[in-house]
Amino acid sequence: MVKKWEKLPEEMRTDAVRPYYDILVKKNGSLLLKRVFDVIVSAIMLVLLSPVFFRLVRSYRSNLSLENSDCVCYNRKKSIETYESVR
Repeated sequence: MVKKWEKLPEEMRTDAVRPYYDILVKKNGSLLLKRVFDVIVSAIMLVLLSPVFFRLVRSYRSNLSLENSDCVCYNRKKSIETYESVR
């Protein structure tokens, strides 16, 4: 996970950064484990919550068509509900 010291940008390879880099290298295994855990949990949550997201999108789209309640019909302004009930 952690890049090699030689592959870091030149401005990052300083004596002040080296102690922190060494600490990160020691924790490389736990950082990799944390990354794997994050990916797995996010994938599980995405699968579990996708029906909720789809319902929200569907309800948002259905409410979106009713928000535009002004309709011009025979040069008179009527609400969509009234116009649809006449049909």
